[in-house]
Amino acid sequence: MITGKKAALRRKWHTGAVLLAAVLTSVTTLSRADTPAKTLNDFNQGAELQLRAENAPFYRLTVPDNVWLNSAWPDLRDIRIFDSSGTPVPMSLTAAKQVKDESARVRFVIYPLSQSRTEEQDGNRKIRLKADNGTELTIYNDNADSLARPSTATYLLVPDNKQQLPLPLREVTLNWPQQTGNMQAKASLFSSDDKQNWSPVILDVPLMDLKSGEDTLLAQQIKIPSYISGDESRAKYWLLSVTGDNNQAPPQITTAEGMSSRTVERREVNRFDFVPAEDTDGSMIYSLPNTQSLSRLDFHIDRENTVLPVRIEYRSGTEGNWLPLDNKVLYSLVSDDAENRNSNIRLNDLPVRQVRLTAINSSWRETPPKVTGVKYAQYLTFNAQGSAPYLLVWGAHDASAAFLPLSQLLPGNNLNNQDAIPRADVSERVVTLGGEAKLLPEPEAPPPFAWKTWLLWGVLVAGVVILGLFAVRLLKEMKTEQK
Repeated sequence: MITGKKAALRRKWHTGAVLLAAVLTSVTTLSRADTPAKTLNDFNQGAELQLRAENAPFYRLTVPDNVWLNSAWPDLRDIRIFDSSGTPVPMSLTAAKQVKDESARVRFVIYPLSQSRTEEQDGNRKIRLKADNGTELTIYNDNADSLARPSTATYLLVPDNKQQLPLPLREVTLNWPQQTGNMQAKASLFSSDDKQNWSPVILDVPLMDLKSGEDTLLAQQIKIPSYISGDESRAKYWLLSVTGDNNQAPPQITTAEGMSSRTVERREVNRFDFVPAEDTDGSMIYSLPNTQSLSRLDFHIDRENTVLPVRIEYRSGTEGNWLPLDNKVLYSLVSDDAENRNSNIRLNDLPVRQVRLTAINSSWRETPPKVTGVKYAQYLTFNAQGSAPYLLVWGAHDASAAFLPLSQLLPGNNLNNQDAIPRADVSERVVTLGGEAKLLPEPEAPPPFAWKTWLLWGVLVAGVVILGLFAVRLLKEMKTEQK
């Protein structure tokens, strides 16, 4: 049985332990205080945003050239947008592209074809087809087998303008006279640009014209597979074969209409002019203020009718070995007021800071080529929290990325097109905030919060002493009680 004195002693022991734990927790938390959030003066530069619409919840801007060239990081992790109170707002960084669907209807002129004869020689099969206007086609081997089946009608389809289709053909709709009974057939489609070499596009697509009471089931479309692309999908000539099921007579095709379509992606770009400087060996070194991941390099020769073989090298910094890029003949030829230039090299987001051109058995004399770096642009979309004016800032080496995925910033948004989001323009007036020192790492400082470390050790030592005193006192009181 626990006496009242023992219970009191235990309460004292428990109270002392709790107080000591609370002190240790508060000091430990203080020693691990978070790094303060970035403020305006933590960035090199900034520029005010001019909003094209009022009271919109979101705005979109294209990151300008000077932001890329004065950022501390090539991935723009160090850019922010602040409201008028100096509070950062949520934002998202995405590729500056617009996706647009283009389509056009195509009317085909139909030429029914009659089978003149089928031949086989040395294992090669061929079928000859002839139209009423005298056009004759010869189809070979496997393609011939498809056209020579029983109950098959064949047609030559030619766009009414007799030209190659401007857009890839994606669908053909066929029409036939009203059927007295149910009709089922299969259609195959071939394409050619010269009426001699035919490629199968799609084979044995079901066609139906079925009736059940008042209901009708009509299948009259031929869908072109998405993997059919390029010239094959924009051919000048199309061959259609229709085979009736179970030796049933195929329907007579009276009209054929096509739907051409494609998805076009347009990308915005940033352009950076390299600054040239002559090297001691006569080569030219072209530099950017910082490293950029470039999509391509553009070259321009001012002198007309000039051919210039060059060796092209690059490096990602201002020091280190030069890496080979290409040996290329740059030229600028003018004939009858028409210019002909070869002007670029694809880089596929290669990080580049400097480019070196060395003439090969030639000379650019006093006018070296101009070099421009091109990269795909980026949209910065932000939520207009707080109040205007909003300030875009950049240039902080110690900053980390603070972007949200666009799907989280704009739930339900069509990620392909952002045209509906009002634009914001970046002012040409750039203000200096923390200065260029913010582009460099912070100098090493003494270990932070040294006084907190000493305080923590002091509290720990004091805690051990206090616990020891509690233990001694408790033992004395327990001995006294036992006596």
